[in-house]
Amino acid sequence: MTKTTTFIFLLLFTYSSVHAQWTNLNFQVENQQATYSFSKLSVSDNGKNIAAWGTKLVITPYSFTNFFAISSNYGATWKEIAAQKNSPDNLFWADDVLYCQDSLSLKKSTDFGATFNVQKANLFTFGIANPIFKVSSNNWLMIKGIGASSTQEQSTDQGVTWLPKGNITAAAIPIPFSTLVAKNGNYVSTSSGETVYSTDLGMSWQRGTYPPSTFLPGSALNTLSKADNGDLAYSVPIFDLLYKSTDNGVSWTKVEGNRPTSSRCMFMGSKLIAIANDGSTHVSEDGGTVFTKLSDPTILNNGNLCSSSKNLFTTSGNKIYRYGASSTGLREKTNKTLPLIIYPNPATTSLHFSLDNDKITAFKITNIYGQLLIYKTINKDDVTIDIETLETGTYFIHVETEKGNSTQKFIKQ
Repeated sequence: MTKTTTFIFLLLFTYSSVHAQWTNLNFQVENQQATYSFSKLSVSDNGKNIAAWGTKLVITPYSFTNFFAISSNYGATWKEIAAQKNSPDNLFWADDVLYCQDSLSLKKSTDFGATFNVQKANLFTFGIANPIFKVSSNNWLMIKGIGASSTQEQSTDQGVTWLPKGNITAAAIPIPFSTLVAKNGNYVSTSSGETVYSTDLGMSWQRGTYPPSTFLPGSALNTLSKADNGDLAYSVPIFDLLYKSTDNGVSWTKVEGNRPTSSRCMFMGSKLIAIANDGSTHVSEDGGTVFTKLSDPTILNNGNLCSSSKNLFTTSGNKIYRYGASSTGLREKTNKTLPLIIYPNPATTSLHFSLDNDKITAFKITNIYGQLLIYKTINKDDVTIDIETLETGTYFIHVETEKGNSTQKFIKQ
C-alpha cells in the first residue's frame, strides 16, 4: 500500500468514525394509505426493545385508531398492536417488560405489548396523574400531589408495592421528563424549568445552581443527558440554551459556541448530538463548543427523543430513527459478556474477582438502586478489595476490559 493510499484510508476511517448517522428503522405499516404519527417513545437500556405509541388515520374507509409499534430485536422487525384510547403519561421498559402509565393506573405487559395487566390502580391525586420514573431497575419513585402538598413514594419491586420515601419541597420537585443517575450516584432530574439533584437516593432533593438571572422554562423538549466521562448536559431549546455540569448536577455553567439555533442536544457516548430546527444534525466532540454539521436525513427536532446505553432514538413524522456507531459498523469495544469469577459469595470483609486470560482495566460496585459506591481504574487480572465498610445487603460488581464487560451480583454479610 502506498503512502498516499494509506493516508486516504486513514482519512476515510477517521471521517467515518466521527460521523455516525441516523438509520431509519423501517417501521413497516399494514396500510400504506394510512397516516401515522407518534407521541411516545421508549427504548430499553440495551436498545433491544423499542415501543412507540401513536395514532393511525385512514381516509378510505375512514378510521382513526391508536396503536403500539413494538420491536424486540433492535428495530429489525415490528409489530403493530391496537392500543388504549388515550396517550400514556409515561412509557418505559424494565428489561423485557413494558410499562404503560396513564391517569388511572400503571399497566404491565410481559408479551411485548400484546396484553396489559393493571399493576397499580388509582395513580392520581387531586385529579392529576402521579408521575412515576425509573431511576434504576429496582428503584422507582412516584411524586404525588402538586406544589407544597407533594409527597413521594418508592417501589423496590418494579411497581408492585409503594412506601413513603422521604420529603420533598415545593421548590425542588423532580419531574420525570428526564431523570438519570450521575457518575457519583446522585439522582438528577428536571424540575419545572431547571434541574434538581438528590445525594441520598431520592430521600430529599435540592435545586441545581445556575448563573445569576437565569430563567429556564419547563418543556417536554428539554433534555437531560450524561456523557461517558460523567459530564451532564441540559438543553433548553425554547430559549436556545445549553448548560453543562461537571459535578454531578450540583452546579451548571452556560455553554457558548456555534450550536445551531434552538437545537435539542443530547450526549451519546463522548459526543454531544444536536438536532436543529431545520432538521439537520450536528455533532460536537468537545462538549458543545464546536459543532460540525452532518449530511444526514432531515429529522424533526420536536419528536420524541430518548437513548439507550449506546444510541439515540427519535420519532420524526411517521418514522423511527436510531443514531449511533452501530448503524455504520464503526470499530468499537465489543459488548461481550465475559466469565467473571468472584469469591467468597457471600462475603464479609474482602471480595476477590478475576477473569481468565484478560486484564481488568476498571471496576465499580453499585447497590441495588444503581448508586455508585466504589470505582477504580486498574490493570490486573486478579483483584482483591476490602468491602468491610459496606453495609449488609446485595451489591453488583461491574468490570471493564479491552474485550468486553461483565457484571455479577454478590452479598455482603
